Amino acid sequence: MLAAVRRHRLRLPRDLLVACISEDPDHATTSPPVTALSLRPDRMGDEAVGLLIAVVNARGRVDRRRLVRPVLTPRRSTRRAAADPRRRQRPARPADLEAR
Repeated sequence: MLAAVRRHRLRLPRDLLVACISEDPDHATTSPPVTALSLRPDRMGDEAVGLLIAVVNARGRVDRRRLVRPVLTPRRSTRRAAADPRRRQRPARPADLEAR
């Protein structure tokens, strides 16, 4: 993705925001570092094994729902610079308001 962004002469995060779902720690070392969402496969595995043991031991009278919260690691690829208060924003045109 980063190579395609460079090839199209886009700038992260100014022109495009990039995030991924991944467990790979290398996303912290890319240029720019890429925001990552971890689905926590380690915790999912622990929960699955625990649930299997509980179901076998309780013969099925177990709440089978488990919640494993994902972990978001924000990095520079999704961090826009703060707006410069000296820049005037273009006033909304009537056509812009209708599109909303």
